[in-house]
Amino acid sequence: MTLVKKAVLNPQEIIDYLRNHPDFFVEHPEILSSLNIPHVTHGNISSLIEYQVTKLREQISDLQKNRGVLEQHSDSNIKFAGNINNLTLQLLSSENLNALYMKLSEGVKNLYSANRVLLLIFNNSTLNSKYPDMRFLASSSNLNFMFTELFHRNKPLCDSLQEEYLQLLFPEEYETIKSTVIVPIVNENWQGLLILASHEINRYQQGTGLNMLVYIKDIVQQMLQRFID
Repeated sequence: MTLVKKAVLNPQEIIDYLRNHPDFFVEHPEILSSLNIPHVTHGNISSLIEYQVTKLREQISDLQKNRGVLEQHSDSNIKFAGNINNLTLQLLSSENLNALYMKLSEGVKNLYSANRVLLLIFNNSTLNSKYPDMRFLASSSNLNFMFTELFHRNKPLCDSLQEEYLQLLFPEEYETIKSTVIVPIVNENWQGLLILASHEINRYQQGTGLNMLVYIKDIVQQMLQRFID
């Protein structure tokens, strides 16, 4: 049982309130669609019922538009999920590190409209890559140190890189990079970074696409562990 008794307004109180607030329905048009008001007009003045009909038609139109958008998004999401699945199968079929990066780079560039895809691995190894954007670096490198906080958080970072970071990552074209997303790869014996870069402003944002990128990172991490070990 509630401790506070709800007050019930009588009709006269409602009438008095509306008289003292003649713009109430103008300021709160959303309530008109739920009211039952007689159709009364005087001269060229539109009745409230006509206003209700207009608002309802607008709402129906908006719902139809939203439905179309949702259907388009649903189709796009299904297609995107299928492409992610295909890329996963390709990554799992990689026979070596170079093949892994080639499939990763091509797939991610197509799915995320990336202009550059970097795969940095910090493990003090002597492994080599024929792709300049897949780099094996010392664990004591400046890049590894600069992203220490990101490794601790172990979460993707979108569009927050300062110019000094861009210069180290993309020394020849850092001025053209307008958007980045960095996904940390945290392993027991080594660390890494999967970095997507675009010439388009605000290209990468939080959402399903980013979640799928983390999923791709997990697949890459497993494959890297196999090849590195």
